Amino acid sequence: KLGDFEATVVSDGPLPIGPASRTFRGPSSDELNRLITDHFLPTDNVVLDQNALVVNTGERLILFDTGMASVKRPNAATGRLSMSLQQAGIDPKDIDAVVLTHPHIDHCGGMVADDGSRIFPNAQVYLQQIDFDYWMDDKRLGTPGEGSALTARKNLPPYRDRLVFIKDGQEVLPGIHAIHTPGHTIGHTAYVIASAGKSIC
Repeated sequence: KLGDFEATVVSDGPLPIGPASRTFRGPSSDELNRLITDHFLPTDNVVLDQNALVVNTGERLILFDTGMASVKRPNAATGRLSMSLQQAGIDPKDIDAVVLTHPHIDHCGGMVADDGSRIFPNAQVYLQQIDFDYWMDDKRLGTPGEGSALTARKNLPPYRDRLVFIKDGQEVLPGIHAIHTPGHTIGHTAYVIASAGKSIC
């Protein structure tokens, strides 16, 4: 419970991303390996747990990010979001708002089924227009960002008539405020969720 809201964390499954040094920057390889082994984790293949948040406000059923059901990765047990929602007693058809932090592969990649149909057919989709424009731009093709661009091109257009572009500081839905946090992507957004004096970001 979060004030008068109900918050449920659901899993899209584990995502192996390879050696720690491939993703994490700053520490030397030796220092990074020591930090990881100190926590009893393997250094040769870091595994991220992909979690999504569902908030039931009583009036809206809101899903934050969607995992990567439409993206096939070898040896990755991803794409479990729809199953996890159903296990939590949530029908994807009842989600009426999908709120994206950003449209990278593992955040917007779970919006369409293999046949291109909407997994959340009754949802409006909230994101920043600068992120939408950036990832839909042909200039991303042939770059290291091509995977995310192709994922955005597959997952966002089926919702074209249901996209809602948001701004920094906006209350995008009752109790949900957007904070523009650029860097990871140009339009990356965090959200403060507040109800009855309780809040999380």
